[in-house]
Amino acid sequence: MTRPTIRAEVESGATYDDPAEELLLDLAERVHSTGEEFLVVHRTDAPGGQTYIQCAEIRDDDGRWRLVVEYRDGGPDRHFRAYAGELDVLQSVITGWAAGRPDWRGGLEWERLTFDQ
Repeated sequence: MTRPTIRAEVESGATYDDPAEELLLDLAERVHSTGEEFLVVHRTDAPGGQTYIQCAEIRDDDGRWRLVVEYRDGGPDRHFRAYAGELDVLQSVITGWAAGRPDWRGGLEWERLTFDQ
């Protein structure tokens, strides 16, 4: 049996090995519309499990809901976040990352996250 290249997981605990693009589109939409708290897609062949992309819909301090997407490409110094204004932008980023497309960042404004040690 071949080991999956990517694995997707949603808040409810369901996991999907090597999901097709259509399924990733659906999973991202579930985060936006049906109450799944998050979607995480990670590369199973990356050392230490430190290569992934994740998204959630969060409420800002002013009460607005926003789609946030984060990716990590190695250690904590390689963790970035952006806000996707629309569901289709979020879906494009998630599916592009999963497929390894060079333009997957979608022109979003990415900021590096720092974590207190």
